[in-house]
Amino acid sequence: MVSNIKVKLLDPLDQSDSNIHTRDQALALLKEEFPHTHESTEASFFEWLVVAEDIESQIVLGVITAQRYLPTKAVVTDIVVKKERRGRLIGYKLWECLCSTLMKAGYHALIGYTELSNKSPLNSFKRIASNGPSSQKMIAVFGDLSIMESNCKLRILEYDMVRKSRENRIKEEQKDTQHRKSNGDSDWYEAIQS
Repeated sequence: MVSNIKVKLLDPLDQSDSNIHTRDQALALLKEEFPHTHESTEASFFEWLVVAEDIESQIVLGVITAQRYLPTKAVVTDIVVKKERRGRLIGYKLWECLCSTLMKAGYHALIGYTELSNKSPLNSFKRIASNGPSSQKMIAVFGDLSIMESNCKLRILEYDMVRKSRENRIKEEQKDTQHRKSNGDSDWYEAIQS
């Protein structure tokens, strides 16, 4: 669920303790996921560093980074979500924030790279990007930011609808069980319990 997640662009000039703490967590997450490429990376290296953090614990759950590529195009350099929190739309929230930030800054396109064998980001790129050429070893995904931002919002809405539907179904099943139990249908209740 993404309701208890705050996604924000980190200001590289903000030297407050909370910003430094968040930045350090984000860099640690990047180094953990990509140890060989981020062994000495500093936060100032990234033009855009967007983080998703748990509102209550203030633990960084995900990071997306980007660099300027051309005057109106940027390239995603990394995206990572903590393994235990994957599949909960945190990545889409990161993408949405990055796309929105870049559009406000006058950018029109975003490029992402991943190895063809890296299925999770590849599938995410395919869902939110408009099109992209590929090669045998890598795939380059080039997408219009407005389309990518809209697709992220759509995926989040779809997820929320499915989650709400599932919750409603469970509530109805619980009501039905309570109703049958209270009406003395103990044979039925005992049958589903065993």
